[in-house]
Amino acid sequence: MAGWAPVVREFEYLSELFDEIRHVAPLHPGAAPKHARRYPPQIELVAIKPAGGPRSRDKFGLLIEAANYTRVLVHELARADAVFIRCPSNVGLVAVFLLTLLRRPRLRWIKYAGDWTPAGNDHLSYRLQRLCLRYAPHRAEVTVNSSERTGAHIHNFLNPSYSQDEWRKAAELTQHKSISRPIRLLFVGRLDKAKGVIRAAQCFLELRRRDCDVRLDIVGEGPEGPALDALIQSAGVEHAVRRHGWLDNAELNRLYRQAHFMVLPTSSEGWPKVVSEAMAFRVVPVIGAVSCIPEFFGKTASGVCAPFDQPICFAAAIDELVRNDAKWRAKADNAQAAAERFTYERHLENVRRMLNLPSNPTARQRAEAA
Repeated sequence: MAGWAPVVREFEYLSELFDEIRHVAPLHPGAAPKHARRYPPQIELVAIKPAGGPRSRDKFGLLIEAANYTRVLVHELARADAVFIRCPSNVGLVAVFLLTLLRRPRLRWIKYAGDWTPAGNDHLSYRLQRLCLRYAPHRAEVTVNSSERTGAHIHNFLNPSYSQDEWRKAAELTQHKSISRPIRLLFVGRLDKAKGVIRAAQCFLELRRRDCDVRLDIVGEGPEGPALDALIQSAGVEHAVRRHGWLDNAELNRLYRQAHFMVLPTSSEGWPKVVSEAMAFRVVPVIGAVSCIPEFFGKTASGVCAPFDQPICFAAAIDELVRNDAKWRAKADNAQAAAERFTYERHLENVRRMLNLPSNPTARQRAEAA
């Protein structure tokens, strides 16, 4: 069995705090994609049926499947010493409601991985989940990508991305990195409207109109792929754009080492792990001004934010840094230094403090705490 690599890896580190992790999640048929990660022995998948989607019949199917989600979750919660719920998600919403009714387990942690303070309207389900996490009697600690505090149970947690050793190695590999020609832009993410891959390509084309010698690497797949290919072909820049599809960590790290800028004109995010991963390799991120991203860049001077729907602003910010090597180097060094905040070691220590776990808990101590 395999799962989304960032989630499985996060569970691998959390297994240092717990003897066993049982992951309740939808199981999709077919071969695992290249960016998936196999579950290690200490993590067991409790498979449920995928449900939900944009169509009315999908939503009706979710209502039917919610009864099965409830049955599985009630069984698993009764056995657990602690629960970790990842939102926003369909199964996460069911689990949050159950926590308002059930007494076990006592140790409860809910992670809201999306944009905690969106500027505009988003999915009704997302709004409902944020409302529940702020005010419902779920008796859980809630971690978010925001400094907003609407209660003592809400904590600002950064999204862990790599180990301390991986961060150090990235620093060593890029200590002499400098602006060189061609300028390398990198986009990593699902090729859809929300992530803004077409806007990233438009930013690239604007830079070429400004006579900037630039190349664009695109990592990911998604529904906007055909439109992206058509835009690249109509502009006659196939020689300067490379589509990679999904890549494993080693291949992606190679692109991080080469890149000067990450371009992500996203319209909705919590904190994208690919941004901190790139920062570790002294890549300067230029990201949509959403969620906690402007606040973090403002404190660390490690990146640039621009209106997500204005590719020309992305291009102008990149062009300014390209023309000033010292300014780009300062941003790149700040990005690498700030990336240390996203290590799993820091994350585990924050989890220990939040849940009041001993530094080296034994199974008996954890059972007594529960």
